[in-house]
Amino acid sequence: MSINNAKGSITLLGILFSLFVFSMLITIIYLEKTFYYNLKSRFLTYLCFKHHLIKTQKYVKSMERLNNLINITFPLTLNPVTAAKATTAINSFKLGQNLLHGSYLKNISYNQFCSYQQNLPSVINLPYATTSLLILKRTPNHLVILRKNKWNLLIPNINKYQKQLLPDFYLKAEITKASQVSTDLQITTSEIKSKKDSVF
Repeated sequence: MSINNAKGSITLLGILFSLFVFSMLITIIYLEKTFYYNLKSRFLTYLCFKHHLIKTQKYVKSMERLNNLINITFPLTLNPVTAAKATTAINSFKLGQNLLHGSYLKNISYNQFCSYQQNLPSVINLPYATTSLLILKRTPNHLVILRKNKWNLLIPNINKYQKQLLPDFYLKAEITKASQVSTDLQITTSEIKSKKDSVF
């Protein structure tokens, strides 16, 4: 009888030990999976951030170059001799800016690196002034209008794999146009930890 009890105790201990090992394995797998998804999400967020910065730099540089050409050409529209050709040239420059603007909107709205929530800050905070339909606003002499000489871009880390409601961190870029005549941007970047209770 005692032998049977001993065997029963050993069997029970074996089952309990097996359950313990199994639960430990499940926990380890879960932690490894969470770590992997967090790492992947971080990597994609940095790629998204880089994508937005590169597209913004190229966009502003090209827009400012065309702005400079419009600015140089505009006085020629006041001279009857050169007015027709100057107007045609300005219309070509404006068309170029409109095409660049449309391409930029597409690039920051749909890309392989970013989620909708990550693209939204760039669409809301466009470098140039636009109408409610996102059409470029212009000065009387046809120049596009930079909203500010300094603005911020904030990209949240959206972990779509873990279905987080709030991001773990944000990537912030402080973007400054070097000068009125320059087409270059000065960019300072940083990572901001989310406070969960106060995002902005």
